[in-house]
Amino acid sequence: MNVCVTGSGYVGLITGAGLATLGHQVICVDISKEKVGQINAGEPPIFEHGLADLMKTVVPKSLTATTDLTDAVKRSRIIFITVGTPSSRHGEIKLDQIEKISHSIGEALHDKKDYCLIVVKSTVIPGTTEKVVETVKTAVKAVETKAVKTTAKKAVSTKVAAKKTSTKTKKEEPVAVAAPETEEKKNILVSKILIKPLVTEKSAIAESLNKYSFLVHRSANKYQVKQAVFEMYGVKPTAVNVTNVQGKWVRFGRSMGRHSDFRKAIVTLPKGKTIAVHKGV
Repeated sequence: MNVCVTGSGYVGLITGAGLATLGHQVICVDISKEKVGQINAGEPPIFEHGLADLMKTVVPKSLTATTDLTDAVKRSRIIFITVGTPSSRHGEIKLDQIEKISHSIGEALHDKKDYCLIVVKSTVIPGTTEKVVETVKTAVKAVETKAVKTTAKKAVSTKVAAKKTSTKTKKEEPVAVAAPETEEKKNILVSKILIKPLVTEKSAIAESLNKYSFLVHRSANKYQVKQAVFEMYGVKPTAVNVTNVQGKWVRFGRSMGRHSDFRKAIVTLPKGKTIAVHKGV
């Protein structure tokens, strides 16, 4: 899996080197050309016991560095934010670098066609991830607005020519209409069996092994989950493992016990097959 790590300090470089040893293609992004040069030469810009020997085995085979964030984002499926979050004189955490890199990632994501996951691995306070998401979305929207304005200006100058040629080369575009029975069937499967995908750093890495995690209904078995995944995503799993989720303590008469409305399902797909879990559920 292609991974982008923004920031090549103690958190970023060690994370990137560790993922590279697992076979992932990792690109470390840093604004310092000196750091980038050292990493590409296999020399760690920081000291961590064993890191130098580790980098010799992964550079440049599966670990490289660059100052070009846009190119790294477009080539990656997972983006780790590992920039620094220093403290102010009064002890408050400074999120300037987080906000800046989030905005830059948002701009780079505008032209990216496939799905990617953003992981905040920097040391942050609760609520920071939500701010990162909003910053990324705002940046993407700003680029889209600029692109629309540019396209509109070009469209005005070519409107007359397009109108003349349209009468000669008029062609009806096919309209995709979903079959009611199929859509209804999918909705039932989603609401009754597949509740939602589990998205964590661990599950994201597991996807490289063709394994996907879902929260499923507490009464769902592996055969129902397998059929639901097939109907929802068009890919038939090779294996499904359903386990119980430890729920909250509740009272049953005079005794106490744990109760959960969900179970966890780990779905293994055939080699070479992937699914966009967030588009379906």
